Amino acid sequence: MSAILDTPQPEPPAQPVPAAEATRTAEATPAAPARRRRPRLVHVDAMRPIKQFGVVSTHSLQNFAPQASLGVGASLMLTHVTRFAFMFISAAMLVYAYPAVGRGGWRTFWRRRLLAVVLPYVTWTVVYFGLGLGENGIGDATKDVGHFFWLLLSGYDQLYFLVVLLQFYLIYPAFLWLLRRTEHHHWWLLGASVAVEAALLSAEHWNLVPFWMLNQSATRELWNYQLFVLAGGVMAWHYQAVHHWLVQHWKGLLVAMVAAVGFSEGWYLLAAHQVPGFRTGYPSDPFQPVEIPLYLGLICAIYLLGVLLARESNPRWLRRLVQAGADYSYGIYLSQVLFLTALVYFGWPRLDRDVPWPVVTLGGIVIIYAAATVLTWVLARLPGSRATAGIPRKPWRRPVVLAPPGWTGCRPRAG
Repeated sequence: MSAILDTPQPEPPAQPVPAAEATRTAEATPAAPARRRRPRLVHVDAMRPIKQFGVVSTHSLQNFAPQASLGVGASLMLTHVTRFAFMFISAAMLVYAYPAVGRGGWRTFWRRRLLAVVLPYVTWTVVYFGLGLGENGIGDATKDVGHFFWLLLSGYDQLYFLVVLLQFYLIYPAFLWLLRRTEHHHWWLLGASVAVEAALLSAEHWNLVPFWMLNQSATRELWNYQLFVLAGGVMAWHYQAVHHWLVQHWKGLLVAMVAAVGFSEGWYLLAAHQVPGFRTGYPSDPFQPVEIPLYLGLICAIYLLGVLLARESNPRWLRRLVQAGADYSYGIYLSQVLFLTALVYFGWPRLDRDVPWPVVTLGGIVIIYAAATVLTWVLARLPGSRATAGIPRKPWRRPVVLAPPGWTGCRPRAG
């Protein structure tokens, strides 16, 4: 592993334009007809299926495992990182793709973002609302309609991530302006962000804020994720420098992550046993300051794992599997609760009477992830794939690539 991570990554065929230079170019030529595409960050794409596996794990632990178990709470402490990793990846990829937007480019930006988020969000809200009516029956029409619109505003179950993402899109012009104006002071900006995050999560964990900022509402407010959004944006703004630093210091980062895991899990056990001074709210609450170092450390570890999975020296089958996982991760995220609900309906949680709950939970994770992957694969090849799978429609068969004249049969370089 040391040889793999310590080896510098091959440079992409076209160097991306630095963020500051791209900004000056966009401002100088606001009417430019085309925006230069930056090389795709395949290792960041590789983080998506890892993160999505964590989301499925969180929901499976909450539905298939005994909630009174200390092992369940300790596991949730780790899997809760997925919601913060989601915002980190989203911010990083958005800033990397749009380090500057010309005066005439915001219309295209909004159209693409809304198409990518609002369309599948509305589609799957309708699906889950219909599923709820099928389970509980049609009641008072007025209440049902009101409940539907409430779901659209607040987000059904896991779909609330898209509500938070839309909030980020709304403030993205101001966010980009902030990154640009503080370009040489991003360390100070991150330091202030850590302080704000710690203060905010402390106030929420100890119920020192209004009720509308607690419980379900806390998951849907962008400011609760501001540190991870900013960290993702800063990473993308200084991508080359940050990437090489992470790869070169991977050993120290993993040691720090292990220490953060030990500290957070130790705090959880003390809080779960109601030790005086540690019982400060729900022990495995995802919004508590003790977990900030844990989340940052796990995100770094997921990033490094993505670097390993996306290397060109990996077997071709592995690179294809990782790419497929990245392509279908959005659809898995959208459809996972469909299969979770089915397993609960058919009594999967009751298996823990005869089978240890870790086996039941792991089995549920595998079934949900595999079923959601298959469904997404199919939906991606049907009309309306942008609304159902969240990606452009794919062909049923892989297109045949003809060999160029003079090709000798050597293995082509992966794109």
